[in-house]
Amino acid sequence: MIRLATINDLEPIMQIIEDAKKRLKKDGSSQWQDGYPNLEVMISDIQEKNLYLYEDEEICGIMCLTTKKDLCYSKLYGGSFQVPYELPYLTIHRFATNKPHISHKLLLFAKEKAYELGISSIKVDTMNINYRMRRLLEKHAFKYVGYIYLDKINEERKRDCYELVLT
Repeated sequence: MIRLATINDLEPIMQIIEDAKKRLKKDGSSQWQDGYPNLEVMISDIQEKNLYLYEDEEICGIMCLTTKKDLCYSKLYGGSFQVPYELPYLTIHRFATNKPHISHKLLLFAKEKAYELGISSIKVDTMNINYRMRRLLEKHAFKYVGYIYLDKINEERKRDCYELVLT
């Protein structure tokens, strides 16, 4: 079952985040190694009703979905969005699971949510070294469209950007 997270879900949510940080570090990635995402970010996602979780006897996956414009996406390098930044889109952030098959179910849910909202574009970014996420996105027909920088232009802040256009 996929549902909106509540404050009561924070303990298992944070455990999933911590497990994901360890996997990323083991893979040699600096993504999520600087204290982000933290408890405050997850509380904010819950309060804004953007954090979804997958529950199957226990919480085993999380995903933030938002229609709020992401300023980082306003400047795309090395390519272009299929659906312009100015038009509505759904963004996936803070995506983590402790059971690999759950990842597919969360992405299918994101597609359903976009359809429900009448949105034709889903955007997501990740570090190039995050081969698990990149492979998952490609399996779900997301296309690499270029790269962004989170807040300043340097390699540590560079993220590959993917987009799925729904028809």
